[in-house]
Amino acid sequence: YISKLRWDLTRTISNLRNTLEWTGRPAEQWPIPRRLPRRQFRMTYLRAPFKHKHAMRHSVFLDYRYAFTFHNPENIPETMSTVLGSMGPDTSCTCHFTWFHKGSEQHQKAMLMDPDVRAEDLQAAHRQLEINNAEKIEGQKGKMYSDSRFFVMGLGGYNQVKDRSIASRRRRRPLPVAVDIVSG
Repeated sequence: YISKLRWDLTRTISNLRNTLEWTGRPAEQWPIPRRLPRRQFRMTYLRAPFKHKHAMRHSVFLDYRYAFTFHNPENIPETMSTVLGSMGPDTSCTCHFTWFHKGSEQHQKAMLMDPDVRAEDLQAAHRQLEINNAEKIEGQKGKMYSDSRFFVMGLGGYNQVKDRSIASRRRRRPLPVAVDIVSG
């Protein structure tokens, strides 16, 4: 729930609590509340456009926010009606839905495999991640990747913008372009 007025948000939360009590749900199915950080919007503008331009007005607007998480709701329309019906006139609501399912057959087979085979698969995946991370680290050090490289050769240095501006002042022909394409 999001509201610009604190009392409106408080009234919305109490309405939600009362509605949950009236529906007869057990306390285990009640949502878990979580207070989110407030958002602030600041606005400064001139009070008078022609006279007294030094008179400025500075306003700070706040949004009070709460999040509620419903775990495994049995009746989705009833839950949505509860959430939307408890809102006040100046309260807005954003709903995120996540459904969990068993997954594909391959995922189920992987979960039922022998623990030794699963351990070997995890170790192989871990080794592959280490190799990929090592390649990324080497690339960040300035070494060549195995993919295509396009670069402009400057007049002594790696600052391409500076080299282009110097070259354009000295002569009006384009700089040589070196292209290195490595196919894997």
